[in-house]
Amino acid sequence: ADLDLIVPHPRIGEVEQAPCVLVTPDDKGTFMGFSRARTRPELVERFNAEIERMEADGTIRATMPGHGEAVTCIAFSPDASCLVTGSRDRTLICWTPDGKKIRQIPTGQWYITGVALMDAGKKIVSTSADGTVKIWSADGRALNELKDHKGSVEALSCAAAAPCFATGASDGLAMLRKADGTVTKSVRGSSEGIYSIAMS
Repeated sequence: ADLDLIVPHPRIGEVEQAPCVLVTPDDKGTFMGFSRARTRPELVERFNAEIERMEADGTIRATMPGHGEAVTCIAFSPDASCLVTGSRDRTLICWTPDGKKIRQIPTGQWYITGVALMDAGKKIVSTSADGTVKIWSADGRALNELKDHKGSVEALSCAAAAPCFATGASDGLAMLRKADGTVTKSVRGSSEGIYSIAMS
């Protein structure tokens, strides 16, 4: 892929970090989740709750308030009809692609480290710093809670064409799972933990 344009965010100097960035399926924009303000402390609360959609030229198309703390992860459904975000406020929020809030799901987990959609967007997977992995229906019903990891679950990836997903954690284990979360294979990786994982 070619890198055509680098656009400075209009709030440089206010935002300390954007821990999650997601390119739209049509490659015409990005969604960004912000953590906190740096040079303007009065903006901390507002930035902690914001997601923004930016066009390719850097224009902010939509601001999406809803979370009470830093947004940590973003994922699209396979058909791009739904966007899901996770946060340190321990909730997931489902959105329409144009930024309208569909529902907020209290997870009961500690802060959310990862989110993904599988089964054609019918199921949501969330991972947490408390070591749990949870599976949800698209309408927010809890389907399963998994406690196989012994450390913060830091990596999550769903297969594009198969009903399975993988998780990685600070315990150094990578686990391949069926759609219901059952572990089919566990591999010990780095002793420093696994913080990124990808499935084709």
